[in-house]
Amino acid sequence: MHLFQKILLVFAILASQSRAETKVDWFARAGSAYDSGLFEKAASIYREAGRRGIQPAIAWFNYGNCQARMGHRGEAAASWRKAIEWAPRFKRAHLNLAILSEEDGQVGSAVTEYRKLWELDPKDATVAIRLGELQLSQDDPVGGIEWFEKAVAADSSVTGGYEGLVRAHLQARDTLEARLALERWTEFAPDTSGRNWFAKSALWEQAGDREQARISCETGLAYSPGYVEGWMRLARIHQLDGDEATAVAVLKTATDRLPSEGRLWKALGQSALREGDGEMAYQGLSQALLHGERGAADLVRILASWHEARGELDLANRARELYKSVKK
Repeated sequence: MHLFQKILLVFAILASQSRAETKVDWFARAGSAYDSGLFEKAASIYREAGRRGIQPAIAWFNYGNCQARMGHRGEAAASWRKAIEWAPRFKRAHLNLAILSEEDGQVGSAVTEYRKLWELDPKDATVAIRLGELQLSQDDPVGGIEWFEKAVAADSSVTGGYEGLVRAHLQARDTLEARLALERWTEFAPDTSGRNWFAKSALWEQAGDREQARISCETGLAYSPGYVEGWMRLARIHQLDGDEATAVAVLKTATDRLPSEGRLWKALGQSALREGDGEMAYQGLSQALLHGERGAADLVRILASWHEARGELDLANRARELYKSVKK
């Protein structure tokens, strides 16, 4: 190779290394500033990189992230759009725009961006779920059903798709389809999450099937026995069925497991009072008072009157003394 050609080759290599080092240097400095919370400094570096054409899509995307962190939402949106101009298939930029629009109540813009994301990846169940939720927010359950069905078709194990589908059918006042969707959810997306079983319980109740609501709630408690609202829900289901005695038993089990939860003690006392079990009512309400549960004192006063009406004066006085001790 001639000397002149070698010199040109060396210059080309050096120039290439210089460009690479410059690119790395720009983004390293910006990233370091961003990680340190210096968003304005990071934004300045990313903006200059974008203007110089140094990985412009990423530069403008990160510039938008900096602007969002500083609360400059309009500037952030404009920057993400610039990123999309450089890279039309930039999913993260579309997603950020969709989320920003949704947070700002700009449903039409959010739908537009989510639809673009769906076109880029028609197997992304999370996008279909968001589109379904937006349709429900606009009182369009039919449109919601369409998107939730797409979510389930894209991923048959996605619980959000089934949950949304049930809610959409309920919003459309179609309890039969809601029940069928709940059955599909249980069959095709088995859960070990207590939260999902409690969600199913609430939906079964809305669909008019309290037996399935009870079963789902019990299953949820098997997975999440420390969930207070689950115990409260199970007791309430029995109360709706007119079975106060079982509600008392459920709440007694709950207080045995979670003795520091004042809400459970208060619910136990209230349920026992309705059932006519004065001793259990006293135990529950006295514990509720110890835990500072609001409204428990008034229930104790009612308990005293209840005993008095039954001629149980000693028990009435015991309840009154408890009430007075709280009021001192």
